[in-house]
Amino acid sequence: MPNPTMGKPIERLTQYRFRHDHDQKLAKRLGVPEVPVFSRDYRTYLGELQPYRGGTWWALSRAACEYILCFAAQHPRVVKFFKNTLFPEEGLFQTIIGNSPFRARVAHNLTYNDWTRPAPPYPAIIDEQHIRHFLAAPVVLADDPFGKGELLFARKFPDDSEWLVAQLQARLEQATSTFIA
Repeated sequence: MPNPTMGKPIERLTQYRFRHDHDQKLAKRLGVPEVPVFSRDYRTYLGELQPYRGGTWWALSRAACEYILCFAAQHPRVVKFFKNTLFPEEGLFQTIIGNSPFRARVAHNLTYNDWTRPAPPYPAIIDEQHIRHFLAAPVVLADDPFGKGELLFARKFPDDSEWLVAQLQARLEQATSTFIA
């Protein structure tokens, strides 16, 4: 970080953003329609930590989760800093892992997201076209900065996705029975 080509500008750290639960109250007090955004120096809070950003969907080992919990308990100032950044879940965990022994084990994303739609919702909601694509061949990520690999998860399914899930489940059962036989 920063990495503007990946949509992770440094302003996500340098701009202080009030938490949503405080927005309306503060706006009323200040007499402004929108809550202002203030600048700050992230190095004051992160010290020697190199900031990292990434997606909000990960697969973490138990050891990595324990490391994150231990780090958060020992560094509440870092956790507090990220509470007031844009998309804190895209920076806190990544910064902790990126500055740890686990950094060497970071691999490509495992979750399929369709960001190619010209209009919202973003990411696109999984539909029958996506399912046909999934069932045709393994879905492989080609443009992740951490490498290439098969995607094992997907988001975001519609609320009424039973029929989509049933198609995927049938395919998994077919693949499993073929593998076992």
